[in-house]
Amino acid sequence: MNSELLCSTVIDGSYRKNVGEGTAILVKGVTKSFGRINALKGMDLSVPTGSVFALLGRNAAGKSTLLQLILGLLEPSSGSISVLNMDPRKDAVKLRRKLGYVPEHLPMYEWMTVAEILRFVGAQYPNWSNVRQDQLVKSLQIPLTQKVWTLSRGQRALLVSRDA
Repeated sequence: MNSELLCSTVIDGSYRKNVGEGTAILVKGVTKSFGRINALKGMDLSVPTGSVFALLGRNAAGKSTLLQLILGLLEPSSGSISVLNMDPRKDAVKLRRKLGYVPEHLPMYEWMTVAEILRFVGAQYPNWSNVRQDQLVKSLQIPLTQKVWTLSRGQRALLVSRDA
């Protein structure tokens, strides 16, 4: 494992019984290079199903790179990754239906209202539920008429993760 990354797993036995046994994330010998820079070098990691997992490290330690590899947004230079017994690159669509990811920089059309952005995003998902959307927007207390650029960073994160 990279010495710059600190990984910690906590397993709640009562929760684990409900979600089953196994490994949620398995990373074996993963290296990711960008030109001459090794973002990850020989990374090994196993996260048990039903655990709470933290990934900590200084800037440029490889945290974001690892998350992007796990999500299939990047391909490892070497090694293998399995998430929920799926290959993040080969099973990307199926896997992304089961995962949620809120990036540090949230790309959104800031000139749109909350209602407009939800309509725009919802049109791209065949299983989008307007009923569920309305429930979440109400519970999160985000005004539908508010422009995205006026939202706080926390509200933007909630809006992006509304279907997670």
